[in-house]
Amino acid sequence: MGSRAIRGLGELPLAHLPGRMAQCWFFSNPIGYTSLGLSICEAMMAGVPILGLATTEMATAVENGVSGYADTREAVLHDQMRRLIADPAVARALSDGAARIARARFGIDRFVAD
Repeated sequence: MGSRAIRGLGELPLAHLPGRMAQCWFFSNPIGYTSLGLSICEAMMAGVPILGLATTEMATAVENGVSGYADTREAVLHDQMRRLIADPAVARALSDGAARIARARFGIDRFVAD
């Protein structure tokens, strides 16, 4: 919403969002005052590493070095962002981890088993 104002892509049709999201090196979620948002689950299901503040449920949903990085220090998150942009192999490994964890934690098989 309103992303063109900050040189973003603008609005995307909902049907295009997962494919577009899967092309990203990481999903940054700087929000620290709400529980785990649906956008985090969607990004992980699309295999996108997560970088966010280690507050609320984010601290348990993201495994550092496996599916992304959650930390309370902004500088640490910025360093990890730079690392993922500079090293596609690391980003791919975290991508695999994010998708695997998302399927286990948020996938339909887990809900059926519960």
